Amino acid sequence: MFADIVITKKAYELDRLFCYRIPLDMEESIEPGKRVIVPFGRYGKCEGICYRVYSDAASYKNIKDIDEVI
Repeated sequence: MFADIVITKKAYELDRLFCYRIPLDMEESIEPGKRVIVPFGRYGKCEGICYRVYSDAASYKNIKDIDEVI
C-alpha cells in the first residue's frame, strides 16, 4: 500500500504531494487525515498529513517508508 503525503514543514514552498510506502504493520492505522512522520531529504524527519491511500505506485521510483503514525 502507498500514501500521498502533504509535508507540513515549509508547506507554503511545497506545491505537490509526496508518495510513501505504508509498512505492513501500519496499514490498518493509516487513512486520509492521519498525521505521520516521514523521511524528507535534507530536513531529516518531517511531519506530514496523509492525503490519499492506494495500492498501485508503479510510476514512482525510490519510494521511502512512512516512519510512524502520530
